[in-house]
Amino acid sequence: MPAAGNKRNLEDLLHKSGYEFSLKKVERREELQFRHRQQEADSAHEHYKDKLILWAVVSVVSLVSVDCVGLILFSGIQPETTKWATTLLTTVVAGGVGYMTGKGSK
Repeated sequence: MPAAGNKRNLEDLLHKSGYEFSLKKVERREELQFRHRQQEADSAHEHYKDKLILWAVVSVVSLVSVDCVGLILFSGIQPETTKWATTLLTTVVAGGVGYMTGKGSK
């Protein structure tokens, strides 16, 4: 029991003097290397996933945009078709600009 009392006295002394005492476990070299390799692999996977999603979105948006521009410029198309194609193209462009400015501000 005296050891617990000594610990409390030491804590009081350190607290009064403005110091803090803590113990922490030190990682072994193997654990540290494994954790770093795991973090690198996770980072590479996230980067690959971001690139894949970006290219999928760019591909779909490009196809929709080309289709809309073709419908707008092609003569002989009904006015209703031109109207929704113009609306869709405006939405795609606005979404693309919003995405790019949102990504840049992070």
